[in-house]
Amino acid sequence: MLHYIANKHGVCFRCIAKVRKGYTYATLSPTQSNVGDKVSSFSFSMPPKQLSSFANSTLPLEQLKRSKQPKLEEKINRTMLKHGKKKVARGEHYLTVSQDTYPHPFTTMGKEEVLSLTYKELLYLNTFQFQSVEERKKVCNSLASFIGDELLANTKLASRIYTSVQKDDMKLEITSQLLDRFAKDSFSTSIIQFMAQSTHSDTRELFCKNIKAIVEEKSTVLSNTDAKSRYLMSYLYKLAQTQVINEKTIYIGNDLFSKILQLVPSSQYGDLYSYMVHINVRPQNSELIDKLRKILLKGTERSRFIARTGFLHPVWHDLNKTSFSELHSARVIEHFDMKEFLRNTFSFVNRKEHTLSIWSLKCMEAKFEKLCAAETSNRMMRQHLSYMLVTAFHVVTELKDVKSGLPILQYMTTNNIGVTFSRYHTILRKLRRSLLYDEFSTVLNGMDLKLLTREEKLIVAEEILRLIKRRYPTSPKVLLGYVGAMFGKCESGTTLDVLNEMGLLSWPYEKTHYSKISSTNVVELANVDEALGGLDLNCTTLGHLYEVVFRSLKEHTGYQLDASILMKYYLLFEKCLTNHPQINFSDRPITVFIDHLIRAQDPLSELYKISKLNYNCVKRVFEFYSNFSINLKSEHIDCRNFEKLIETAIFQFSDLSFATKVIQYLSLKGKLSFKQIYPFVSYYFENGNMEETKKWFQILNDGGYSATSRHIKSLIHISQSLGTESVFGQHYKSLHFSKKRANRRLLETFELQSVPVSFAEEPDIE
Repeated sequence: MLHYIANKHGVCFRCIAKVRKGYTYATLSPTQSNVGDKVSSFSFSMPPKQLSSFANSTLPLEQLKRSKQPKLEEKINRTMLKHGKKKVARGEHYLTVSQDTYPHPFTTMGKEEVLSLTYKELLYLNTFQFQSVEERKKVCNSLASFIGDELLANTKLASRIYTSVQKDDMKLEITSQLLDRFAKDSFSTSIIQFMAQSTHSDTRELFCKNIKAIVEEKSTVLSNTDAKSRYLMSYLYKLAQTQVINEKTIYIGNDLFSKILQLVPSSQYGDLYSYMVHINVRPQNSELIDKLRKILLKGTERSRFIARTGFLHPVWHDLNKTSFSELHSARVIEHFDMKEFLRNTFSFVNRKEHTLSIWSLKCMEAKFEKLCAAETSNRMMRQHLSYMLVTAFHVVTELKDVKSGLPILQYMTTNNIGVTFSRYHTILRKLRRSLLYDEFSTVLNGMDLKLLTREEKLIVAEEILRLIKRRYPTSPKVLLGYVGAMFGKCESGTTLDVLNEMGLLSWPYEKTHYSKISSTNVVELANVDEALGGLDLNCTTLGHLYEVVFRSLKEHTGYQLDASILMKYYLLFEKCLTNHPQINFSDRPITVFIDHLIRAQDPLSELYKISKLNYNCVKRVFEFYSNFSINLKSEHIDCRNFEKLIETAIFQFSDLSFATKVIQYLSLKGKLSFKQIYPFVSYYFENGNMEETKKWFQILNDGGYSATSRHIKSLIHISQSLGTESVFGQHYKSLHFSKKRANRRLLETFELQSVPVSFAEEPDIE
């Protein structure tokens, strides 16, 4: 047993490994009650009338989004009830009723009153004993009738009543009545079976048949794609609304899943994915669901939130959540695999969402423990443990410090678990960011660089250059020494010759701008391991050089670099890409040029205005970049530069045409942020164009983009003017600052109490 994470909020993380004499584990997720050994099997049918009635019982998908609903407790409006000689006053909770009350309270309640009960009250009333068989039967009949009435109209409420029945014999009788009532409706039958026994083979088989029938249906009722899509999403939504934790994943065929993706509009992929999480359904080929996740992660903030949490129909303020219900967490534990948990946790950590990082880590722990109890393959156990330790290491080193995570790495190294190049890369990156130069050198010297692939050597070289740039930020000679030593190959000459063509050597060695020097022999090469020599020059390396050279120029002149000088360097860069096509293009140098053209001497200055010349130059750079980067796999231009560019275009130059072009490009790349969209909202609002204001405000709302603290007040004012306070108002503001406080508090109180030491017994994971 390994214990190694704890903090003052009570977050405790345990890594459990398989040992020779069995497993030690704890189940964190709530479990369903067994409701019997069998559920009747029903033949599949889908008459047009049933299709029509089922479809008509659902709201259009866009209306399925959650809206604010007052708590059920606030809706309770009961009349005086008589139970023999006892009375329950109006508005009084049934939790005060004695369990020996006769007759049973359910026998005298009407439908509306039962529907208004809280789940806690339902559970309590279901503990009452019956005085006769007739009384028990009457209650079963009433509850079965109420559940059946609400099954399609309000599946969540029907499921709540159903799951509150704890007595197996009653639940079986209610289930039987419901199945008889909907015997000819395969879709309603499927919902009932899912509530009763989600893991039963009949339930799973009927679910797959229903999905296939919808997708392949050719009747007049579902004659077009839109109708099929609406019906499919409504069916999945109702299943997702059941209060069920499906502990056995339903796998559907790859071809069927591909047809679903073709049928459902891409704008509804987020809803589709959340339904899959709640129902616990996946395609047989994991690559297909990975493809869906990637699409969501490239979309809006809302779709990214769904991909990482599986949350159902999140509205704007839901994206400020710092915790989730036990039911939702349990569903996430059942659905996500270990690799998905690793990716999600890494993402939360990198986004500084500390509370969600710990939530995801705890869910991953629970998943790991379940796998420990069920897994028989040592190879898979070893893989799961590797994911667990790697994730824990990342959380500890980010929330605490690098040294606190070293014992975890030492444990992994000792037991040869998940020790790959990426782990060493993580260590190097974190040591560099922490400015621990000596420790960085120690780890680097301990690596056998000759065993690395060419791609891995490039990564190590990148870390070295970043370290040197951080340690000597205005000394281009030092950085050039390392670049010349490690990047010696180029088809059109040496790397130093190419850098000389680009004018990058003239300032460090002759104090002139963008010109060639007579000889590159003046460059003193650094002493590096020969295994890192002969690498190919790339744009990422050029970006580091531009940063240091420009920083040195700025330090020497004492003011912002002149746009004409920057553009001379930029034109030489463009020419270099043409003359040396073997240099793989990336946007690293571009972001350096844009940064220096539009950022102020004081980067935090909001009032800084750039010159017309700088503005025209940055437009020229953007035109080149937007055309050149179409096929780029990733872009790294700082989003703050795009934000500044859009703000400048709109508020300083009233250039809505260019600002719109930038936002369209960013939308295509999935790179939108709040501060890129908000200027359009603010501009149109200040100019009295409420139609355009509403349009851009809706883009913010639909995407769920997180508002910055300084813009919340003005955004609430705009929301009030649009009559959309329920969308963005004080509730959002409260949750926004609550999340910031929670993240700050967790970071301040996070402590490492213990680290991996040893198993109670030797691990059997060879």
